[in-house]
Amino acid sequence: MLQLTLACLKKTAPCTRCGGHTELTADLNVGKDVHLELCPRCDAGGGLGGELLAMLTTGLITPDRLTEVSLAWMYEAMAAQGWHQFPHEPSG
Repeated sequence: MLQLTLACLKKTAPCTRCGGHTELTADLNVGKDVHLELCPRCDAGGGLGGELLAMLTTGLITPDRLTEVSLAWMYEAMAAQGWHQFPHEPSG
């Protein structure tokens, strides 16, 4: 069973990569605990993390696009940690 906890709060845990502020963290249990984080310093450069950061920080969000980009970012971030059993085809 997949369990997911998202935190998008003023006070999230520091980034484990650089120690800076995170905009969003996600803790999943997919038979093993997986921790994902969205950091302005580490993720702003590109990929879906950069797009999601832009959406969250500018407030230019539509619910459908937020859902699509959030899920795609989650798959991308999991794949970066070696979790490739969650195939995802980006739309668009």
